[in-house]
Amino acid sequence: IHKNNIVKIIIQFLLQTYFNNNFNTINLPNKFLFNIIIDNKNESSNLLTEQRLNFIHKQLFSTRNNIIFLNNKALAEEYLQWKKLAEDNAIIAIENKINKTELQKQKINLLQKILAIKINHIECFDISHLRGEKTIASCVVYKDYKLQKNLHQKFNLTNINNGDDYAAIFEAIQLRYKDNTTENLPQLILIDGGFGQLKSAITSFNFLCKNSINKPIFLGIAKGENRKLGKEKIIKENGEVIPFKVDNIAFNLLLNIRDEAHYFAISNHRKLRDKSRQNFTLENIKGIGKQKRQALLIRFGNIQNIKVATLEQLTSVKGISVELANNIINFFKVDS
Repeated sequence: IHKNNIVKIIIQFLLQTYFNNNFNTINLPNKFLFNIIIDNKNESSNLLTEQRLNFIHKQLFSTRNNIIFLNNKALAEEYLQWKKLAEDNAIIAIENKINKTELQKQKINLLQKILAIKINHIECFDISHLRGEKTIASCVVYKDYKLQKNLHQKFNLTNINNGDDYAAIFEAIQLRYKDNTTENLPQLILIDGGFGQLKSAITSFNFLCKNSINKPIFLGIAKGENRKLGKEKIIKENGEVIPFKVDNIAFNLLLNIRDEAHYFAISNHRKLRDKSRQNFTLENIKGIGKQKRQALLIRFGNIQNIKVATLEQLTSVKGISVELANNIINFFKVDS
């Protein structure tokens, strides 16, 4: 890497680590130690000025106390030790990242051999139900040898009868791929479920993308006997089961992606559950309707803060009288 690029990387690191939406100088260390000599202050200053962060320029470059430009001749032994420790940690982090990526490549390569297709993009669907009332589909994305959490997606399925996983997966596929071009489609789609859910997903996709040239391969991941982990069955489109061994790394990859879909669905359920409980609890209080509930949540942020609010704090909210404030206080006393 050219030295100028290293300087840019250092400056960007400082910006992201110490000044990301926070210009509080209290948290700044007294010294910054680098493993290269930054001898062109003007260049560094220009990089900061381009970011329109004159404050950072002043804070970091106005005195020699805030940044120590290390140089082997002048280094104290203590600074050399810190420098070596930082370099060793950086090397370990890089090696770990490389090893992790290499392992993922091995898993994908083996999966490609088993399925006889080229794979770079996998998506997995999971259907879950919230107290038998709400049905949610989660879709997680694995691409370029890692999970792409920013591409995960959830779907609130409103026209589904409770427990109808076949209809739920059909609708989820429709919602996910209705606007997708052929280039954006994954090579492999995993369905958390047995052959029935798998068939429903395939039917939905064919209905939506019947003229697709690069049609993905579909696999179902059915729960094993007695729901034991590692005993899951990988089902092909024709109903055949792929005979994976428990220690097969390609099998392990599929289960890891499935587990991510589970986790993503559960986290969404928790958010919905907490929101539902919040609304339900407040509206159980006599005199609290939708508007007053919203006003209280805007003022206090959550139920816990409302529970510990004083009479004076509660009556500061528009529409909350002394009588109503006492109702709220008494309600939570009983509830606790």
